[in-house]
Amino acid sequence: MEKLLSIIIPIDDWRSDDEKDLQAGVECLLNQNIPKEELELVFAVGQNDSKISDILQSYSNTYLNMVRVTDSDASSMVNTVSGKYALFYDFSNRWEEGALGEACRYMNQCAVPPSFFMCREIFQKKTSAKSTFRFLYKNGNHIVNVKEKPRSISVSLNNVIFLTEALKEGIKELSNGKKLLYGRELYLLSRMLMNNPNVGIISSASFIYRNSERLSSQQSNAGMEYVRNLNILFRRLELLASDEASQYYIWNVMLYVMKQYMEGADTPQAFTDEEQNAYLSLLREELHRIPDDIIDSAPGTVQTQRMGLYAAKYGHDIFRNSTAEKSAVTWKGHRLVNLKHDAFRIYTLNVQGEMLCITGTIDAGTLNQEMKLTARDEIGKEWSAELHPYSKGDIKNRFDEVLLAGRWFRLSVPLHMAQTINFYLDINNSKIKIYPKLMGDTGLKHQYRYSYVEIAGWLIRYDSGALIAIPKTVLRLFKLHHNYLKELHRKKDAAGEADYRKKLRWSKKIRKLKLKNQIAFVTARSNDGLLPNIRNVYNRTTAEKVVFVHMMPYTDEQMERAIEAVYSSKVVVTDDYFYLFRKFGKKPGQKFVQLWHATGAFKKFGLDGTDLFPEVDRLYHKDYDLVSVSGENLREIYASAFGIEPEKVKAYGAPRTDEILQSQYTDERKKEILDKYPNLKEKQVILYAPTFRDSNGKDKHIFHPVMDFESLSHSLKRNQVFIICPHPVMQNRIPDREYHNIIQVDDFTTNEMMCIADLLVTDYSSVIFEYSLLNKPMVFYCYDYDEYNRDFYLDYEKDLPGKMFRNYGDLEQYICNGEFRDVATVQDFRNRYMSACDGKSGERLAHAVEELLEE
Repeated sequence: MEKLLSIIIPIDDWRSDDEKDLQAGVECLLNQNIPKEELELVFAVGQNDSKISDILQSYSNTYLNMVRVTDSDASSMVNTVSGKYALFYDFSNRWEEGALGEACRYMNQCAVPPSFFMCREIFQKKTSAKSTFRFLYKNGNHIVNVKEKPRSISVSLNNVIFLTEALKEGIKELSNGKKLLYGRELYLLSRMLMNNPNVGIISSASFIYRNSERLSSQQSNAGMEYVRNLNILFRRLELLASDEASQYYIWNVMLYVMKQYMEGADTPQAFTDEEQNAYLSLLREELHRIPDDIIDSAPGTVQTQRMGLYAAKYGHDIFRNSTAEKSAVTWKGHRLVNLKHDAFRIYTLNVQGEMLCITGTIDAGTLNQEMKLTARDEIGKEWSAELHPYSKGDIKNRFDEVLLAGRWFRLSVPLHMAQTINFYLDINNSKIKIYPKLMGDTGLKHQYRYSYVEIAGWLIRYDSGALIAIPKTVLRLFKLHHNYLKELHRKKDAAGEADYRKKLRWSKKIRKLKLKNQIAFVTARSNDGLLPNIRNVYNRTTAEKVVFVHMMPYTDEQMERAIEAVYSSKVVVTDDYFYLFRKFGKKPGQKFVQLWHATGAFKKFGLDGTDLFPEVDRLYHKDYDLVSVSGENLREIYASAFGIEPEKVKAYGAPRTDEILQSQYTDERKKEILDKYPNLKEKQVILYAPTFRDSNGKDKHIFHPVMDFESLSHSLKRNQVFIICPHPVMQNRIPDREYHNIIQVDDFTTNEMMCIADLLVTDYSSVIFEYSLLNKPMVFYCYDYDEYNRDFYLDYEKDLPGKMFRNYGDLEQYICNGEFRDVATVQDFRNRYMSACDGKSGERLAHAVEELLEE
């Protein structure tokens, strides 16, 4: 009996923490408004672990005549499915509820259905929530002929639903001839489209891509093997082009593959020099076959990718020889950088005295290229910007080579009675007007003429690329307010109007609130109460005090309460970034105190290490009156990180360390832990406390360290136990199964578990500073040291208070040896970075905060 839809579900690389994902994925498929008798789920387990057999058997028992389980691979299963339509499904992704039912209804309406249909794609866990090919879905459900519109390409199986008979034929053709090791999905779809150039576009059904890589058949091979496989793919794609129309389509497909070299997607993590040269030679050879106008219009190509393609084709000299014209940096008529709301950004506006101070970034030339940014007023007077290197804004290719150098600028323009300020870029002696993109902290929106911000008695707005500044009067403010509301209403921007009215209401409330002689303790790091650092000071202060505790984002009611707490208090104490400091600053007479949540200074933070533009980060920190650090040697570091004077940074200590230095506290914690885990008594405890990773697009909530837990469990001595205390961000179970001597602890904090530890194993975590107070040994396991993308204040390999291991085998041997006696380096480390932590930090800080209250 023919079904309506067959769903092929590959189960590859099964992990113990995948069960919930699989369960949720199956539930998703059952909520698609398709009768269960019309649905077929085919699990292709291949040579997978037997652990999943019970799980899949339970599905088969529960959903009789709907679920099949096979040990074949996904491709082999295509010929056995019974559905009119078929799709491949990675169980960690999702379809919106009812999406597949909606898709099937549309497909059944097509008199002559194409070989396959593409559904709208929504991205999660990425910097952009938009699909590369989102332009395809603007015109509703429809059929496109790719020979007539070659930009309408399909590159992935994720969001594709096949006509099953066409898929079976396509798979048959794919299995003939030389085997493809790379790009099989891409080639399959392209071949099918050459046989039938029509593809269905279904905008009413959405697939949700959750950054999984399970379905990808593209292998991360060694560099030279990857280049050979890529060359085979290109040769086979070229053979598909039988006429000019199909040639245009194949060129677009090849460009999609080639532009990935800008990001390094689907390529080996590292190339040797020889492999890199071979890779670029292949790209250059292919690009010289493709006309430049095809590169200019390649679908879904952002300008950084286009620059990468041109650099690969013609070399880096195109950037050094570029010119500026028509709001763009160009080379031989090809636009490399759009300078209209793209590469030129204004992040902050401020008025200091009689000067308007503007900061931002520009990505337009190479490091060695002469470039000048100027502001010009309405009478032609010009002011030049200071330009500084800004490596975070560099535009690089796959091999970390800088194509365009990022620069940040500071520009100061004198203010007078009324002023219009335009911006110009001079590059290689060609000068053009450029148009800034106004970032959120300016308070302006570049798409609205009457959007305005009020700064130090001036009203500033944006119109057609220019900033317009006029002195504030009640009448001018009323006119701008009235015109902006009319503009929001005319553009039907209800959300923008609501946000504007809230901003006005909150600003008015802040002005009206009178300061009380009280201390506000505020944090955005918790929803459950003050954390130890700030709580210690709260408990020791005797003055009147209020508390606001809530993680971002805030509801309107929470925002009202935060404003009430902060702007009615003379002294405000926090322990992290706090949004209101950035948004509204402080009132005259207020004092802000920062008790930074991390002790010591390991990974760079603040202006030294944030992903924020430095001048935006400064908005959070510029108003601090007191910052406490754990040691005298850290004062300069914190002053630099926060962009404040060193005199405001005091070595009063970290209050949360007070309890660690009290024997009563450590004894109580030991008892609590041993009562909960009695098998730890009389054991040598090795505590593993890793930090989270947030690099290379990986999900920081999932952590799988390079460790052989099976080997470790067998190698540990009888009196040893290995405790894993994950970072709070980590949500998965780290060991692959249960072990009698390896335990993941989630019900005690790392600081609590320190009390019973005999050895700390960590990597880049600031936990080392607090642990050093206990004068116990520690070691560092840094298998990903070369990839970890955080700068350090310490000389990592020289200043660490313990051995560093990059190889797991060496670490395991050290642990199982059981001789942990080297504490001399720990004591020296403590003296350098924790000298102010003597058990009385909270007492000193409570006194200092109450003194600020009395000023």
